[in-house]
Amino acid sequence: MAFREERKEIPDKGSKRVQRLLMDRKPKVHRRRTGFRRLAKARELTSTMRLLRFFRIYDANNGPILAKGIAFSLLFGSIPLLFILVSLRSVLLVPEVMTLIENQLLGFLPPDIKQQVIDRVLGEAPSLSSLDFVTIGAFLYAVNTLFTDLGTGMATMLGSSMQQTLVYRVVAIPLMAVFLLLFYAGAVLTPLLDVASSLVVLPGWVSGLLSRLAAWMLYTVIIAGMYYLFSGRILRFIPTLVIAGLAAGASQAFAVLGSRIILGLGARLLILGAVASVLVVLFYMRILSDILLISSVLVRIYAVPQGIAETESKGEPWWHPKAFWRYLTAGLRKTSQD
Repeated sequence: MAFREERKEIPDKGSKRVQRLLMDRKPKVHRRRTGFRRLAKARELTSTMRLLRFFRIYDANNGPILAKGIAFSLLFGSIPLLFILVSLRSVLLVPEVMTLIENQLLGFLPPDIKQQVIDRVLGEAPSLSSLDFVTIGAFLYAVNTLFTDLGTGMATMLGSSMQQTLVYRVVAIPLMAVFLLLFYAGAVLTPLLDVASSLVVLPGWVSGLLSRLAAWMLYTVIIAGMYYLFSGRILRFIPTLVIAGLAAGASQAFAVLGSRIILGLGARLLILGAVASVLVVLFYMRILSDILLISSVLVRIYAVPQGIAETESKGEPWWHPKAFWRYLTAGLRKTSQD
């Protein structure tokens, strides 16, 4: 009863609520800034990216998981490809190419180690053996696996289904083999070797620009071909070519950046150059997978006839500034769809 009498001394409900809040109030604790704060900022950036329409489509279709599978297939296909190149080194490595490799690709190695690498790895090769045929079979199997993984991922992002017919595979597997060869050349050789300088006497920056431009054009054609192959529908040519060019340019930019890191670290310390080369190639595989998948989402938005961008820009002529602006920003707007 005494307790109830003490409760009656409270004048009104307002003061009672204030007292309860004061009793439940905890002292403020000043926390130090840790790595968790930085992680929270990274999550805020990710949540900001989720507002973009193309990123939400990419994330809703399990894009990161598909990118990991494609990166593993690229790594799996690169291993037998390296053995094939080593087996055919006596045919492929003409004196001009050997000079380029010795002066530029292996330029960060000390002279004695460079000579050992050239003698043991790039020396004269005997005729083809049974192991070489097994390696070629493993390469074709890896290409078939890459076709399945990459085709499934890109078809999912393009909003279509993966076809499994025999004719489809006969057309797609050579395309995947060429793509894998171009991937290896672009990631390892193209940014480092000025091939044009061995053919025509040009300034250094011009020959380097021509070699990268040629690689960019090849990447653009191959990536655009994969869009048409895995979409299973007719696409608008100009938007498809523009998106393929952007994807090829992004992949080449990361390849050039990786080659600069390898050469920079290798010139300072040999072990850092070797470790950096492996890490950069692995990182490049994952970035390349993300570029292919995200660009497929952009093709789905901008290049599909009567698709998202064309549907939302209707109502006015295509040359009207408002309609053109709605078309360009279709992949960025926040809507209730997708």
